[in-house]
Amino acid sequence: MFSAQPIGDPITLFAGITLVVGNAALGAVVFPDISRYAQSPLKGGLGTSSGYFLGGLFCIVAGAAMTFAAQVPSIGSTPNIPAAMAQIGLGFFAFLILVFAQWTTNDNNLYTGALGMRNVVRVPKSVLVLVMGGLGIVIALIGIQDHFVPFLNLLGAYVPPIAGVMIADHFIIAPYVRKSGYRFGAGTEYPTVNAAAIVIVVLAGFISTKITFGIGPINSTLLGFAGYAVVASVLHALRVPYAFGRSREDSTGF
Repeated sequence: MFSAQPIGDPITLFAGITLVVGNAALGAVVFPDISRYAQSPLKGGLGTSSGYFLGGLFCIVAGAAMTFAAQVPSIGSTPNIPAAMAQIGLGFFAFLILVFAQWTTNDNNLYTGALGMRNVVRVPKSVLVLVMGGLGIVIALIGIQDHFVPFLNLLGAYVPPIAGVMIADHFIIAPYVRKSGYRFGAGTEYPTVNAAAIVIVVLAGFISTKITFGIGPINSTLLGFAGYAVVASVLHALRVPYAFGRSREDSTGF
């Protein structure tokens, strides 16, 4: 791996960081959907961050090593790890890894997607799971892997602002502006749609793509944080509503 020569068109360091962050950003943003069941915030944070870091680092290094060893000409710019494993004689294990890796990753993705949609679309969660699972299969079949790098660039720009908005809402708006702490669990009510948050996320992501200095994901996170903190504070002071509807959490978290 250390002696291998780079292939393909070169990219800048910041562009590489954006790709890496784009790959991890969505997982980091949705971690609270899973870690909220931890015994404490510290245990939830340590468990998710250490597991993601160690597991992700091992998977990337192992995947790169197998790809270089296999030298499969047809893998293109997005390495096909099962194809590389089959090339070096690990076909059965490649099949197992493909199945269980997709399972353990996408069950969380499906849970999080259905959880978010349930706040907006008032249909049974079982229906949402089936519909979104079907859509995921369709997206995979039409060849989303051929557009993976542009997809990561998109995530790297528009997902980090979600984290910025969440951090601002939790640590600034809730305790110091609304003066109401966060509650969780069955029976808790949440706004169905936070219009200010959605607008800020879109604007922060768009503006970050136009900024020519710094690291894009960090820029968009800071823009989302600062933009939401300011806009939500001003709207609250003017008594202009920016969150609409009410959604009640049930015992399953939906």
